Amino acid sequence: LGCVVKDAKIFYTLDGNDPDRNSLSYSSPIWLRQSSIMKAIAIREGKKSKIVSSEFIKKASIGKIILNSKYSQQYTGGGDDALIDGLRGGSDFRLGAWQGYEHNNLDAIIDLGSQKVIDRVALGCLQDNNSWIFFPIQVEFSLSNDGKNFSSSINIDNPVSPQESGAILREFEVSSSPRSARFIRVVAKNIGVCPPWHRGAGGKAWLFVDEIIISTK
Repeated sequence: LGCVVKDAKIFYTLDGNDPDRNSLSYSSPIWLRQSSIMKAIAIREGKKSKIVSSEFIKKASIGKIILNSKYSQQYTGGGDDALIDGLRGGSDFRLGAWQGYEHNNLDAIIDLGSQKVIDRVALGCLQDNNSWIFFPIQVEFSLSNDGKNFSSSINIDNPVSPQESGAILREFEVSSSPRSARFIRVVAKNIGVCPPWHRGAGGKAWLFVDEIIISTK
C-alpha cells in the first residue's frame, strides 16, 4: 500500500469495515491467507484520503480447464482459466469478468483430477441484447471418466426470450441425482447472429460466460 503524500500514515481493515485512525497501521506487505475485503485510508495532520477498497478471493481450483473453442481477445475474462477462477461477472459486461465468444460456441472440458461424485453443474451467462449479447440457445452438460467418451448428456434450453431488454444474469444448471465422473464437458450454443427484429440483424451475436460452477461430494 502506498500514498503520494510520503509522511501520511495508512490504516486498513480486512473485515469489510471502514478504517480509521484506530484501525491496523500499515508498515509492510501483508500476507492474506483467506478471502478478504481490504479497505485502506491515508491520514496526515487530521486530513483524510478517500477510502479505497479491494476484494481478494482465495482460489480453490476445481481442476483444470481445456477450451476447445476460442474466446475473443477483446473479452478474455482474465484468460484461459477465467471460467474456473471463482470470479463472477456483474450486469456490466465491460468490467472484465466476462469471457466473450463472438459468433462461436463455448466448448470446454473440466478435468477434476480424479473421479468424483458430482451433484450440480452450472454455467453463468449474461444477456444484454442492446449490446448484441444473447443467452445461449442451449447448454449441454456431459460426463466422462477418460476425457474422450462422453455420455449422460443433459441439454438445458434457454427459457428467456432474446427480446427481453436490459442486462440479465442467469445460471444454466443441472441439479439431479449425483453422478460419478472425472471429466465434465460444457457446450453453450451461441445464437449465431442477431435476430431479424434486432437493430443489428444478421450481425454476429455474442455469447458471454463468467464461470462453470461444479459441486462435488
